[in-house]
Amino acid sequence: PDLKAGLGVNDAMFGLLLLANGTGLVTAMWAAPYIDRWLGARSLQAVVALFALLLPLPGLVGTPWAFAAVMACVGFFSGLCDILMNARVSELEASHRRPLMNSSHGMFSVAYAAAAFWTGRGNLDPRFDHELPISRRGSVCADVSRFAPALSHGWA
Repeated sequence: PDLKAGLGVNDAMFGLLLLANGTGLVTAMWAAPYIDRWLGARSLQAVVALFALLLPLPGLVGTPWAFAAVMACVGFFSGLCDILMNARVSELEASHRRPLMNSSHGMFSVAYAAAAFWTGRGNLDPRFDHELPISRRGSVCADVSRFAPALSHGWA
């Protein structure tokens, strides 16, 4: 509601603007193999870093067209992250000859739920923000999602 009000658009226009995210996601499916070959072994790290830089932008733009452009970029980098992460896990499955995709997606869901819980908890209880700031909450979730699959398979 805050984003829609800040852009000064009605529900129908806001819904159309949000479709830009899907456009970015679909475009990522086409571009991912090329970007992966271009950036090589560090493609996932580069894409995640750019995605993290883009995430605050939808709340900072003030015009509908800028919002649509930012949402297309957010969708694009979100899609690239998904595709490249799945590709890496698939490569690990092949090299380790073990099923890993379920664990990977499961830990992604756990990290997503933990981030949602901690963010919501901070919004409901202002005292919680002093215990664990939002930036630290995100890094905790990133740490958990990165190492938990390895720990569950005895790699670490």
